[in-house]
Amino acid sequence: PGAYLRVIAEGQVSAGDPITVLSRPEHGLTVRETFRAMTGDRSLAAKLLTASELPERIRADARGWLAG
Repeated sequence: PGAYLRVIAEGQVSAGDPITVLSRPEHGLTVRETFRAMTGDRSLAAKLLTASELPERIRADARGWLAG
């Protein structure tokens, strides 16, 4: 797992070219933590619920894990 990027304009990109982060979610949940949660680390369930950007199915799973 890694960062997800969006292409705004097609063009050439070369090694060393700058990449600018235009926005970053405030929840702080990383792709790594999401992957860990979805592959068994249920201690991260509450943190999944802080990310409204996640699909509802994943958030529903997290609510279920917390409910026991």
